[in-house]
Amino acid sequence: MMPILKSESTNDGVEITTFSRDNTAITFFFGYADILSMGVNCADLINHPDYYGYDPGTHSIRRTDFCTHHPD
Repeated sequence: MMPILKSESTNDGVEITTFSRDNTAITFFFGYADILSMGVNCADLINHPDYYGYDPGTHSIRRTDFCTHHPD
């Protein structure tokens, strides 16, 4: 699981930025329907990308902050 550093809303979905294994910033695009099918709240991903991680093995996004308290 790789931390998501940044997320940006586009007309068709969300672009996320994470680091590759060699510490190069890489960007992936996910359509809104794909994000929703993973059980991820799109607005939450856009507003709080640090709550999520990217799994390169399954090309999926998952919430990863459940052990940390956030006041929202």
